[in-house]
Amino acid sequence: MEVSQLPTLTGLSTDVIESRLSIVTHKHGLVRVDTQLFSPNYLDSLVQLVREKLEVRGSLNMEDVAREFGFPISYTRKFVSERIAEIGADLLNEQLVTKQYNQRRKAKLAGCLNGTTRPILLSQLLKTYSIDDRNASELVDQLIQERRVNGRISQGSYIPQQFESKQKSIIDSYLSTNSYLEYSMLQKTFCISRPKEWLAANLKGKVVLLEDAAYSCNALESCKNSVLGLLGSEGFFDLSKVFPSAFSDSDVEILFNEHLNLSEVVLSSGYAFDPKWLDRCTREFRDKIIHAIFFKEDSKSRKKATKKKITIDEMCEVLLDDGLVSYIELEDLKEVLY
Repeated sequence: MEVSQLPTLTGLSTDVIESRLSIVTHKHGLVRVDTQLFSPNYLDSLVQLVREKLEVRGSLNMEDVAREFGFPISYTRKFVSERIAEIGADLLNEQLVTKQYNQRRKAKLAGCLNGTTRPILLSQLLKTYSIDDRNASELVDQLIQERRVNGRISQGSYIPQQFESKQKSIIDSYLSTNSYLEYSMLQKTFCISRPKEWLAANLKGKVVLLEDAAYSCNALESCKNSVLGLLGSEGFFDLSKVFPSAFSDSDVEILFNEHLNLSEVVLSSGYAFDPKWLDRCTREFRDKIIHAIFFKEDSKSRKKATKKKITIDEMCEVLLDDGLVSYIELEDLKEVLY
């Protein structure tokens, strides 16, 4: 009944009705929702109606219930939560679901998870098998605790136990073949959230831990021999010839300084340089520049070159004026000559 109808039915003024209405509703068990009054029997019939609809559909959206009964959504939530035991359902994220509906979802989830052999995003699994995603994580946790599935949830992915049992041997095999392991690969492919900690615990003594990757201890000696061989024959080499592209500059630097005992090797711009080769190049360059500046041939007399002493600063000014070096190169040259 609409509250606005009471003055006509009772002959009382609106003010009198409003002042006495709360007493009357409490005495007779009536419920007022905004401008309407409902009897207990009517509300009981709504409970029965919700129960019947749930038996047919398995789930009901709270907004649909509010719209169908003409209730505000706030009262609908209150009404449902107070009568949830009578309705015989569970309330999950604004959704009423029957216990049987939840059990069916749970059983379907168990079947899908037990058939999974590799890590899979839970959201992807739910989408692939058209499983309602409401409280899915909670249902999976229940299945794991009940030991109906063998696995675990990590960063939103389900990881089967059978995959984890083979995980170490797969990673060992990859390491033997490639001599390195990227941390990002371990995270994405094997769902190992903390690669460094995992490697330290499971492959202790088999790898050295760098900044972005781990390197095989068995490959250190051959790596060092390759580096020394290239430096000995060429004086320098492109780092990409020896190290994988996945290695960062920090990885290479740590490897040279801490694990290959080659801290004297100069690393710059993706290349490694033998310091002795660099010294030899510097001396040759310096000697040529000094010879060009200090000894000048008199083009007119064609006489023997005469020595003319000038300072290093004067020599550098000549090089800069003649366009033989840039200003930046000149500063580097000064450091060498001084």
